[in-house]
Amino acid sequence: IRYNKNGVWDKRYKDIASGKKYLSVREWTGRPYNSEQREFARYEKIGLQHITMTYGSDDAVPQVWIDNKKVPVEVVAKNDGLSVENFVEWFFGNSKSNVFEGVIVHFSSFRY
Repeated sequence: IRYNKNGVWDKRYKDIASGKKYLSVREWTGRPYNSEQREFARYEKIGLQHITMTYGSDDAVPQVWIDNKKVPVEVVAKNDGLSVENFVEWFFGNSKSNVFEGVIVHFSSFRY
């Protein structure tokens, strides 16, 4: 799940889907931003879905919509590899906003 500021992921998806580019997934070999990166996966096909999450003061947990379809946060958190508590902390813990808008980048044929 990534921010999609100024539609950056929409453009990346279009370039990958057209065969012009591929997605290189990397990790830092040492200290982040101060070490070499190592590519550990390359994807010539990806999926992209838009996600909106809101977390109002009256909500017990965030409300999630993926491509305008409501999806339980428990399902999204699990599929992202996090507990609901860690998922909420990651996306809303230090945020001054109670709304997250972005995309889900899929590396498989799974879609919500």
